[in-house]
Amino acid sequence: DYQLWVVDPKNPVPVDAGVVRVDSKGFAKVDFKPLNDVSEAAKFALSVEKEGGVPKGEGPIVLIGP
Repeated sequence: DYQLWVVDPKNPVPVDAGVVRVDSKGFAKVDFKPLNDVSEAAKFALSVEKEGGVPKGEGPIVLIGP
């Protein structure tokens, strides 16, 4: 699964914002809410993780943006 992360400069690690599941056609639509408080969403990142996601990023980041 892909997993969405919020990069907050005041947090030492990215904040989990949920698992992103892609359908059979390669599309995904996601409503997300970070699991912990975020003071500033400086960037968003998408990583490849184990099925169901992980509490702390383990896999490679495949997308990061402002």
